[in-house]
Amino acid sequence: MTAVKKADFIASFTASGLTYSQAEKAYDAMIKCVENGVADKRGIVFGHVGALKPKQLKPRRVVMGCLVGPGGAVSRKKREYLLGTRLCYRWSLFQTFGRRHNLVP
Repeated sequence: MTAVKKADFIASFTASGLTYSQAEKAYDAMIKCVENGVADKRGIVFGHVGALKPKQLKPRRVVMGCLVGPGGAVSRKKREYLLGTRLCYRWSLFQTFGRRHNLVP
């Protein structure tokens, strides 16, 4: 399974009637819109396929029980860190799309 890359988008745009330079501009505008949505911590909907949904993770304390020293020597040492508020995105496939393409039962 391979990823859909910029060249695939450009080929699709040119097949729909855009010139190569117009297709590149359309791709750049689309990516800029996705970048702005991620930067603003908003959800992003991809047509009828699915959506990226932001989820804010609460800050939490992490305890590590070992320290790796020089030469890879491991010694026991308790260290605590505070992970601040984090943002992760989760992919949600729309059920109608999944059923239509036999991706979900």
